[in-house]
This record gives sequence, structure tokens and C-alpha cells, in this order.
Amino acid sequence: MKKVMFCLLILGIGFAFMGCNNGTTDGKGSAPSNRGTLTIINIPSEFNGKYISFNAGNEVIAHDGRFQSVVHFSQIRNDKAALPTWRWMDGELIYFNGTTTVTAGWVGTGMAQQNIFVFLAIYSEPDTSNHPDGVPTITRRFFGSVSFVNGSGTLDWNDSSSSYN
Repeated sequence: MKKVMFCLLILGIGFAFMGCNNGTTDGKGSAPSNRGTLTIINIPSEFNGKYISFNAGNEVIAHDGRFQSVVHFSQIRNDKAALPTWRWMDGELIYFNGTTTVTAGWVGTGMAQQNIFVFLAIYSEPDTSNHPDGVPTITRRFFGSVSFVNGSGTLDWNDSSSSYN
């Protein structure tokens, strides 16, 4: 009986580790080689060493990944940042490698109408672990649109504004 319990314990631990996603995989055990990246250039040097995330409505988001409920932000280095791109699908965050253009503004009609924001946020902390209700931002920058080809795109800080128009 002790051997059976020990085997069940080992199997349980093994399955628990197999179910973990550390943000470097697609949740299925391996990081896809064709995942997309959003590159943000010309970020003012005062933000080097800070952290960044990106959001384009429900279409595409970009950050370093998520482990359980903690979102990890990408670090800004040498006035730029490279962020893996993601998309919500069936309630899961999956790597995005598609082609799309997201334009800021109102979409839909009636009760289904929503305002799409295309923006990035900069933080002093690397993740959300100390702020489950939202990490305080240093700044937000808004863009009119963003385009992705094979999940990748580039944004220039100089094309952003500090307020949503």
C-alpha cells in the first residue's frame, strides 16, 4: 500500500509540473519558433531599465508572458523593447503569429459598441505580483493603429501621443 501511495504521489507531482506554463511556452509544452514580436523603437532613454506592455484592444497584447495570474513585463534596453505578441483565444493566452491591423476608435453598434485603444504602458516594476489590482504606470502612450505581419510589428515612440484622441 505504501508503494502505491508513493507512486501516486510521484505521478501527481509530475502532472503538476507538466501543467505549469512559465510564460515561455504556448501552454502546450514548447515555445513556437514562429511566434511574433512587437518592437518599440526610439523610447526616451529616461525609461531604460523600466518595464513595458502593449495592448491593442482584444486583438493583440504584448508582454513577456504570464505564469498563473502574474503578468511579466518586458524590459526597456537601449531605447527599445521587444515584446512577444499574444492573443486571447477560448479564454487562453496564446502566442500570436497572424496578420492584422488594429485601428484605435469606436467599433460595433448599440450595446456591443466599444472603444479600442492602441497603447503601451511603462512601469517601474517587472510584473504584477505586488499589485493584483493593477500596477501603477509611469506613463501611457497612444497610437492610431498598429499592423502585424506573421505576428510581428514595429512602433515608433515618436508616432505616439500622451493622450487618446
